[in-house]
Amino acid sequence: MPIYEANVEKLGVLGSSIAGDVARVFSSFSVNSTSQDKLNLDIKFLIATSEGVIESMDIWMEDISHVVKRLVALEHGYKDPGTLFELDQQREQRKHNAAPGGKPRGAG
Repeated sequence: MPIYEANVEKLGVLGSSIAGDVARVFSSFSVNSTSQDKLNLDIKFLIATSEGVIESMDIWMEDISHVVKRLVALEHGYKDPGTLFELDQQREQRKHNAAPGGKPRGAG
């Protein structure tokens, strides 16, 4: 995070769209969490919370990868793969189309 914090005021040179995605990825990382040893929770809640954290990390890693692709495209003059908002829409569409057994809804 020190590199990001040292350069945050320079994000504007990337353009608002990419700068916004970079800031979004890093803000997700910087969220402070409460120490679990201070919490008095039952195991089912901890399991559900852990599963949610794992899913969030998977999404966050996909977001980071996507932002890196955007930065590489900008640096090398390639086609921009789109914003994180567009990636979110694609994820929602994939979830919507998925059904138990891996078949798209309406198939079979």
